[in-house]
Amino acid sequence: MRVVILARKNLQYNTRVERQAQALVQAGHEVLIVTMRVGDQPTRERKNGYEIVRLELWPLHRRLPQALSALQRRLLERLRWVRCPSLARAPSRGQGQAQVQNMASTVDETSESRSYARLMLRFVKRLAKETLRLVLRLIREALRSGLRPFAQPLTTLDFTLKAYRLLKDSPADIFQAHDSSPLAAAYLLAKRHRAKLVYDAVEIVTERTGRRWGRIGTAVGRAIGRAWEGFFIRRAHGVITPTPVIAEVLRDRYRVDPQLVMNCTWYRPPEALQGSDLRARLPIKNAKVLLYVGAISAHNGVDYLIRSLHHLPKDVVLVLLGPMQPRYEPQCRALIKAERLADRVFILPPVPPDQVPAYAASADVGVVAYQRDTLNNYATLPNKFFEYLMARLPIAAPSFPALKGLIEGENIGRLYEPSNVQDIARVVQELLSPEVQARVRANLERAARKYSWEREAEKLLAFYECLAHGNQSHERPCPQGVGAAAQPLQQAKPPR
Repeated sequence: MRVVILARKNLQYNTRVERQAQALVQAGHEVLIVTMRVGDQPTRERKNGYEIVRLELWPLHRRLPQALSALQRRLLERLRWVRCPSLARAPSRGQGQAQVQNMASTVDETSESRSYARLMLRFVKRLAKETLRLVLRLIREALRSGLRPFAQPLTTLDFTLKAYRLLKDSPADIFQAHDSSPLAAAYLLAKRHRAKLVYDAVEIVTERTGRRWGRIGTAVGRAIGRAWEGFFIRRAHGVITPTPVIAEVLRDRYRVDPQLVMNCTWYRPPEALQGSDLRARLPIKNAKVLLYVGAISAHNGVDYLIRSLHHLPKDVVLVLLGPMQPRYEPQCRALIKAERLADRVFILPPVPPDQVPAYAASADVGVVAYQRDTLNNYATLPNKFFEYLMARLPIAAPSFPALKGLIEGENIGRLYEPSNVQDIARVVQELLSPEVQARVRANLERAARKYSWEREAEKLLAFYECLAHGNQSHERPCPQGVGAAAQPLQQAKPPR
């Protein structure tokens, strides 16, 4: 079976897609991942038995301002070589040597008029240059402002066209869309090759639209997102999702029954977590470490974690381990300085995702810091949660349904009220007590075996097998997520 996974995302820190690909490869299937290229990443790469193709995206909202800048450079270059013919005319042959010497020693009316003409030409050229720069700058800013609300749709359109062009003559058995952006490309390719369409719904589409465009813009964006997702999800042969809350939302909205495949990480025995000591990277060796792993941004609740240190003992430090959002970095460092916590907050660069559990194992408490500002945060069951779990690290998390079910059900941490710095500190201090640490870490060992990617991979493979071949055995029914349209695969059409 050949599976193509389309993901219009940077997969550098998104391990879900690569875990799925690796599980399929280990089961004997052929996998191709098509994603977007970021920075100096290679356009093609072979990794763990599967192939990754990265597309260079250049959508319209980026292309037009760049084209205007290139036009400005060409026009300015041509304006630079504008010359007045009368100023460049050489003396005639009949003027003689005496006239040339006289022109060199005295300034007559002709030379004065030429000097005046040169000054006027320079002034006109300078005025034209500045006018051209101003006009093109205004056009460029107007284009940027006008196209900014359409940045995501234009990027999705560019990805769809390039992915379809790349794969239109490359048949596959299953085309999987990771998130909603590649749904159009996956649908068109599945229809062309008479293949199956799988939708990996990792977020609630209607909850991505912020309120920066006002109430009307937000309502319009959510309506478009729901119509987009609804059109394709009803035509998908199977749906998978990482959290039970998202599954419930999809079930209520579209009457589909998604298969739950959580973002668990590979199982690691305790001895495999040694050798990467987080404390070795800190100037303080004997402190109690509160660890945050993941993207460091204003939307991830980092500000509340920093302020919670005022309500914790002086020997508790906060380590932020992950990629820092560039726009948030000045704000974050200014907050640390204003709160006088420079000696208790340490920002460390990200480590490879497969090394996170080993680094986290030497901390004392791992924290999930999402706030309840969007339904996606409320529904979250993120990678970092399972990385803490695999590191056998007691977890402090907001009281959201998916997190609450696992933490309370397995007794592997404590819950706090989001946006409440005193409650965060209370939970962290409780988890730091020796009695709770011992009890929680004993439960973490059992939970690490239960919530591992090896188990989630079994569900994923059963889902794909049933999707590909149908329910040929009455003893083993198809898992959730396989739609009624999932019939045995037809022979893929040969390349044209």
